[in-house]
Amino acid sequence: MKLPVRRIIAWCIDWVCILGWVAVTAAVGIPLYANGLIHLNDTAQENIVGAAVIVVPIVVAAAVCESRSKPSTPGKRMMHLQVRTGSARPNFLRALARNSLKLGVPWLIGHTAVYAISSATADGTTPAAV
Repeated sequence: MKLPVRRIIAWCIDWVCILGWVAVTAAVGIPLYANGLIHLNDTAQENIVGAAVIVVPIVVAAAVCESRSKPSTPGKRMMHLQVRTGSARPNFLRALARNSLKLGVPWLIGHTAVYAISSATADGTTPAAV
């Protein structure tokens, strides 16, 4: 199988793992929110909680996976791919920076945009920043 196809399959496997984590947090968070045990008053708080509970753990987990002796996430491992910096595996800080830019920043920007769009004013306008 060609490398680009293997990378896409690895990416899909990794996203299934990520969605598993999202499902776990939803299974815990939705009942807590529905029963009034969690109070989020505005979109800023929702974004912060979303980042702390979902995005940060996923970015850190990917960095841990990519900085160990066999530097690969579950999908990359299944497709026999490894992350390398030159001829060596990346250290944790380098893997953390890589995954922050690759996963964290785009996810947070998208998350913020979705919250801004969903909380648009009553006349249907969306803030220009979005």
